[in-house]
Parts: sequence; structure tokens; C-alpha cells
Amino acid sequence: TDPFRMSREIKFRVWDGKDMREPPPLNEWDMEDGEFWVSYCDNPIMQYTGLKDKNGKELWEGDVRGYDGGLNESRFVVEFRNGAFCANYGKGADGFDIDPPIDDFHMNNSIHLGNIYENPELLTP
Repeated sequence: TDPFRMSREIKFRVWDGKDMREPPPLNEWDMEDGEFWVSYCDNPIMQYTGLKDKNGKELWEGDVRGYDGGLNESRFVVEFRNGAFCANYGKGADGFDIDPPIDDFHMNNSIHLGNIYENPELLTP
């Protein structure tokens, strides 16, 4: 096996300001399909983390997840930081971001609440 070969599915989606859209799989692109990205280059592009929660829900950048019904102080946003997908809980008391890498605890104990584009109200206390 090739140690440099990625073992997860690579997928992206785009928020076009109204709907979440997925392009064709990367290995099926041709010039016509590739134009999908050109027309959306000013819009947020999110990557699939390669992870699924205990209910089989895919985890994407920009997803908002929570614990025990999503109490505000227990929500986090999935972000890609410093080479890893992280759970951003916001600023801690010291003013620094609390953003540990996503692990089994996050996936097995949190629930999907929405995402930052379709559900921006989830970001307000």
C-alpha cells in the first residue's frame, strides 16, 4: 500500500447563498463539469471530513453540532485549522479559541444541528 494515499473520500460542497450544492465527484470531472467551481469561486466551499456520526450523518466543514439538545455553551462549529478538522467552541475565558481536533468523543456524543450558512441563528447566543 502507498503510505501517501488518502484513505478517505474527498468531497466538496458550495453554499450559493440559497442552496447547498455538490459538484460531480472529482474523478468524473470534465471541462464542462469543472466550470461548476468557476461559477461559484466567490462562494464558501466546504470539505467533507471523511467522518460520519453514530447516525451515519456526514460531517462537513461549517456544520454546527451540539450536546444534549444543543445548549448554546455546548455547541461547536467544524472548521479546518492547522492541518486538522477541529471542533471550534469559540473563545475561552482566556480569550483564546477552544478548538480541539475532532475525535471519537465528538462524533459519538454530539448531534447535528445544522450549518453556519443555512442556520446562521445557531451562532448567536
